[in-house]
Amino acid sequence: MDVNLAFEALIRSKKYDKLKFIDLIHYMTALLNNCDEIISFDTDFNGLEIKRVS
Repeated sequence: MDVNLAFEALIRSKKYDKLKFIDLIHYMTALLNNCDEIISFDTDFNGLEIKRVS
């Protein structure tokens, strides 16, 4: 994690308002690294650009 990642998450916090900030950090990490899936049991990740698998 670095300042740029935290800043990107902060910028997008209104768009992804159903995610807690720590979840948004994880999501932005996946998004910025071109991941196809995010592994989580957290249903808040449903319906986002990256597919959630559990």
